[in-house]
Amino acid sequence: MANRYFGALVLLLSLAGPALAGDYPKQKYDATYTMTGPQGASEMRMASDGAGKFLTKTKMQGQAYTSIVDYLKMTSTTLIEQSKMAMQTKLPETSKYVGDESSVKKAGGKSLGARVVAGHPCHGWQYTSGGVKSESWLGDDVKIMVQSTTKAPGGTTVMTLKSVGGAPPASAFEIPKGYKMMKTP
Repeated sequence: MANRYFGALVLLLSLAGPALAGDYPKQKYDATYTMTGPQGASEMRMASDGAGKFLTKTKMQGQAYTSIVDYLKMTSTTLIEQSKMAMQTKLPETSKYVGDESSVKKAGGKSLGARVVAGHPCHGWQYTSGGVKSESWLGDDVKIMVQSTTKAPGGTTVMTLKSVGGAPPASAFEIPKGYKMMKTP
């Protein structure tokens, strides 16, 4: 059962994080999102240090998974709290970060115009990446994604901004003590 949730999480993290070297969130922020999708309701934390490190933490049906992406080293480390395991992989060179207006335009995004989403003035973009169709509404005020709708073969997932704060602590991007690093192919 945990493998089913891990597979769904890997799909979500792959949509939220990979990037080309030098192409990463330049803004420092720590945000939480509500998420609804085929696996039910969950919550996701997304944080950026603005200097190449990006964190996603998902709580889904009693399980918690964290991914720490280092865009400068082109690595992604997945932490699994329940088993205190860490798995590090290289990011594919062909992956692209899509999370702000500049990156959406680079991905061939089509403008959806302006509207208020979750209380934030936004501009929307529609794009396709890896056969997955997405619609993102980026906040003019907060400068990050306010809402995204992703239509993948396994179903539709909607993420909506719940709260946003400033820079996360540097410790958010470190592997916690007591975690065992597992080798990946």
